[in-house]
Amino acid sequence: MPTPEQLNAYRIFRSAYWHGKPPLREPESCEACQSTTAGKLQAHHDDYSKPLEVRWLCRSCHQRHHAAERKAAGLPMRNRKKRRAA
Repeated sequence: MPTPEQLNAYRIFRSAYWHGKPPLREPESCEACQSTTAGKLQAHHDDYSKPLEVRWLCRSCHQRHHAAERKAAGLPMRNRKKRRAA
């Protein structure tokens, strides 16, 4: 569950991004692995008190980053629930 600080940073970022505020333009490649997944990158906040400062990561690198953060903090890893076919 996101904290109020995380939600606030997301709202500020989303508003600026959709209004085309530079430098929030999505780059051509992931900042971690340089894969060219333009249009599929995710914005990552290292510091939620700076909502317009983000790193652009592909989904895979973003998930790995958060998993490493959870592990370093001694938090349990998140279990993904498998969806059942309807």
